[in-house]
Amino acid sequence: MNHVVIPLNAFDRLEVLKKGQAAFIPLIANSGAFGVEIRRELIQGGIISLPRLKMN
Repeated sequence: MNHVVIPLNAFDRLEVLKKGQAAFIPLIANSGAFGVEIRRELIQGGIISLPRLKMN
């Protein structure tokens, strides 16, 4: 999977909102995907800067 990017809205919306998007990153990384697409509509609590997301 050289260039597959998994959008986080591919997962159950309520589960992503409950666990947070960062909880799905190890699963996606272990699948061999190239990257993750963070979804603005799945961010709770307002706007989060990209550097802050990167740290999670």
